Amino acid sequence: MLPDDVFWTAPRQQRYRFDLWRWKPQLREWMRAPWLWNGLLFGLVSWVFVLLNLWLCLGPQDRSHNGALTLFWAWWWLLILLGFPLVGRLWCSFCPL
Repeated sequence: MLPDDVFWTAPRQQRYRFDLWRWKPQLREWMRAPWLWNGLLFGLVSWVFVLLNLWLCLGPQDRSHNGALTLFWAWWWLLILLGFPLVGRLWCSFCPL
């Protein structure tokens, strides 16, 4: 028979955490607004994604004549490396793997 101390640990001291939603409650309402997600993300971003992929696939296949290739290979990976420390968990929330 094991004592309860093995299973239940003492509560840790509460560390100071910055709560963005309490600091700016209007930001929470804005982020939960359906017009933002339906209008902006599905309406605009999906079309930009389709057009960028068409530009990448149907355009010239050398970087000197296709700006999308330069955008992807020169800037995308750089932004991923620089942005990962800031929004790494956000990126992992989108990853299908």
